Amino acid sequence: MTSSSNARGSIVSGALRGTPGLLIERGGAGQCLREDVDLYKKDLINLFKHLGLMAGSPELPPSPPEEIENVIYLSAKLNALWEGYVSAGDKIKAGQPLGRLFDFFGQTVETFEAERDGLVLYRLRTLAANLGDVLVA
Repeated sequence: MTSSSNARGSIVSGALRGTPGLLIERGGAGQCLREDVDLYKKDLINLFKHLGLMAGSPELPPSPPEEIENVIYLSAKLNALWEGYVSAGDKIKAGQPLGRLFDFFGQTVETFEAERDGLVLYRLRTLAANLGDVLVA
């Protein structure tokens, strides 16, 4: 779990004013799987229990939330096709290949490697990568 320090965002802005909120992102590429829906429901029920809107105690995560600092965002510098080699949650090592951009003929136009050891927060899950799209965080 991560938190944001962007005070202009609605979730953080509300939290700074004492309003509880929940930001959940799952799926990708326009897909929402049954497992995602079930996890959304579980998260909402936990929130309602925590706020006393439902009976019972919320189910705690298996490990405490981890604060992520110094996130590196690798972005597309041109319109191309994307092939990612890692997935959200993967632990990576410095120098590990993360993915590549290629043209319509399959020729690699740019490759991406991990700048340091870390954890993949998310990656672009579509084939098309537009200029400025975040490919891997």
